[in-house]
Amino acid sequence: MGGSAIFCFHDENFLLPRPADSLARVAAMRKTLDEQGVGPSAIVGKCRPDTVTPELARELARLGVIRMYVGIENASPKGAVHLNRRTDVSTMGAALDACADAGSLPVTTCSSSSPNLLSMTLPRTSRSCASTRPRR
Repeated sequence: MGGSAIFCFHDENFLLPRPADSLARVAAMRKTLDEQGVGPSAIVGKCRPDTVTPELARELARLGVIRMYVGIENASPKGAVHLNRRTDVSTMGAALDACADAGSLPVTTCSSSSPNLLSMTLPRTSRSCASTRPRR
């Protein structure tokens, strides 16, 4: 094949609940890409905040993960409950930090089904996301 490519996996189940399973999955993807002669390539993934650890993020970056969308949507306790998220705010921040520290760009979005909820939670969500910067 040759050339360069970015493979984007836009599914929150890109990372599995157990870090070892996630690492094996992405390592198998990388091996297949290399065996098929894809050439230089990068991977973009999507995950739930509670599935990424600092160790896993470092290994994923080594395998070519350059960006990780972390499914947060709302980093306030009320917003998380409203969106039926069962992950606490500290876990959300830790996931963003793990990706950034590993050299992958952490990305998240801010969403709300209620304009009133958005106005109450946007300041906290934006502070959480803005405090995390890529460190490469």
